[in-house]
Amino acid sequence: MVGWCDVTPMSRPSQAHRGVFGVGLLPQFRGQGIGTKLTQSALAAARAFGLHRVELTVREHNTGAIEIYKKEGFEIEGVQRDAVLVDGVYEDVVCMAVVF
Repeated sequence: MVGWCDVTPMSRPSQAHRGVFGVGLLPQFRGQGIGTKLTQSALAAARAFGLHRVELTVREHNTGAIEIYKKEGFEIEGVQRDAVLVDGVYEDVVCMAVVF
C-alpha cells in the first residue's frame, strides 16, 4: 500500500449531503499522479453515493496539495488560524470544498 483516500459522509441528517475528504501518500510516491487519481476516484464515488458537497482542510504550506485540489474543482472557502500544532509550531489550515 502506498496511500489512501476517502470521503466520509457526515452523520447528522441536516448534513448528510456533505462529506469530508482525506488523502495520504507515502513520501516516495508523491509527485507521480497517484494522489490526483485517488482524488478523482474518491470524488466520483462521493458523487455516485449522492453527496452534494465534499470539504477538506489542508495545512497552508502544503501548496502542492492545494493546487491539486483546485485542479479537481475545490475552492478555498477560508482559513482557520493556528488550527494545528506541529512540532511546537502553530499553523493555519485552508478550508476548501467542491460542490457538485
